[in-house]
Amino acid sequence: MIKEIVANIKTDDLEIMFRMDSGYFDNGIIETIESLGCKYLIKAKEYLTLVTQVTDPSILFVTGDEGRETAELFTKQNTWNKDRRFVISRVLKPEKERAQLSLIDGDEYEYFFFVTNTELPSEKVVISYEKRGNAENYIKEAMRKPVKSPTFTGACRTVEREETLVKVIVHHVCGMDRFPRSFLWESPSKERR
Repeated sequence: MIKEIVANIKTDDLEIMFRMDSGYFDNGIIETIESLGCKYLIKAKEYLTLVTQVTDPSILFVTGDEGRETAELFTKQNTWNKDRRFVISRVLKPEKERAQLSLIDGDEYEYFFFVTNTELPSEKVVISYEKRGNAENYIKEAMRKPVKSPTFTGACRTVEREETLVKVIVHHVCGMDRFPRSFLWESPSKERR
């Protein structure tokens, strides 16, 4: 599917970035995106190889302009053939959770892992990924909320909703804020109603 998306929308002046959740944290997917010359930002799974590295006291977390604590690692998973850039964000757990006895050093934080080939600063990587979550919320809202239009009924409302969802999904998957004309279509004519 990634190859088809790129084949349909790639132009010389368009840089494509795939922003994906941890379900797509897979070496094959990452290699496909890299082979197509695209960027990616994927939430990584919390594998032991990553967790043990970030809880090491030698790892330096830096507080960015937006107040997020981030660190970077260049490492690979056991089955990968090359190192990749990982950005780690940590958030202090609520006081109640921190007060509980913990045997693991660094357990007072919740960690979030991202793998990326972008050149964004670490904190901007986290902020960019958060936009993906916002897009998911728009999709959920659009699915729940009926489309109200005084001029369209029945199937037209469905098409209107589908057009909105396509725009949101393209933003969600490709990180596109502008949509080529080919992503838009006209509402059905009155005769079709």
